[in-house]
Amino acid sequence: MKYKKHQAARESNPAFTLNQIGKIAFNRAKAGERYQQLEIITAQLMCALTMEAVFNHLGKKLFEDWEVVERSLKPKDKLKMIAQRIGLKVDLGSRPFQLLPEIFGFRDSLVHAKYLRLSASSIHESDIDENGFPIVQSVQELLTDWEKLCSIETAEKWRKAIKSISSILSEAAKCPDPIKVDGAIDTWGELET
Repeated sequence: MKYKKHQAARESNPAFTLNQIGKIAFNRAKAGERYQQLEIITAQLMCALTMEAVFNHLGKKLFEDWEVVERSLKPKDKLKMIAQRIGLKVDLGSRPFQLLPEIFGFRDSLVHAKYLRLSASSIHESDIDENGFPIVQSVQELLTDWEKLCSIETAEKWRKAIKSISSILSEAAKCPDPIKVDGAIDTWGELET
């Protein structure tokens, strides 16, 4: 088999890709598909990864030395730098920005996860499965702090927040929103809503 030399170029937009991964996981979780809890965790984790990618996307457009500077910055510091450059006052106590500490705290809890031994002294009978084992998701004492954050409602709230934050920052920076692409079809052929 002969090979011809071809040149190719490609642009990678991690903010878009990570957001789509989160969207698909969220839709699967909402549909109640098998392994729903894993889909919820994925959807929520993708919120933090998407937001960080949005910060890096905008930072690179706004700062010549972003790739050098960004490595030493926490997400909130990236947001502050970007907001200051585009003249946007960001209040981490107001919507939609107030969810960022929780979103990044969730990510940090997973990145720096540590072994825990959890116990419950009294488990309600309705929280025991047919084999006599506790239904872990039903017993708060058996859940880690990050597991307690995992829910369809939280995932939906976080997804709406990152979509809004990306839009606000992109508009103020006069840049296309990196989590959106032109047209109504996403990378995996699903209709955008």
